[in-house]
Amino acid sequence: MIDPLGPEFARFYDEQRLGVDVRTALVGMQGRLDSLDLKMFVTAVLIQRETGGNLAEILENLSQVIRERHSMFLKVRALSSEGRMTAAMLTILPIFTFVVLFIFNPPFFLDVANDPWFVPGFPALGTLYIIGFVTIRKMIDLKV
Repeated sequence: MIDPLGPEFARFYDEQRLGVDVRTALVGMQGRLDSLDLKMFVTAVLIQRETGGNLAEILENLSQVIRERHSMFLKVRALSSEGRMTAAMLTILPIFTFVVLFIFNPPFFLDVANDPWFVPGFPALGTLYIIGFVTIRKMIDLKV
């Protein structure tokens, strides 16, 4: 198998051949790789080892679940593409507008810098911008 899974299964196989318990080797492999699919695989194999049953059928059902999860992930990604594009535009547009206005008309911002409300207002504006950025990111970060 190709990286990153191939070397991990090779390491699991070597550990098992050297006398490490199968459960310990599987849990170690699961700990090294942060993958929900691998966690489901390890759980299925460990449960099958304890309770018995048809491993081929269990792995076939697991592969179907993983494929459906991947398909669902792609569908959610396609449906949320408009939200991601809107988030990108709302993130870039204020900075782009500021830069363009500052290039073409610097006194517009420099005159405002002398106002007494500028000192507390500018950091507050930056804080609100960062809060908005984080909020938009959380809204479009969908877990499948």
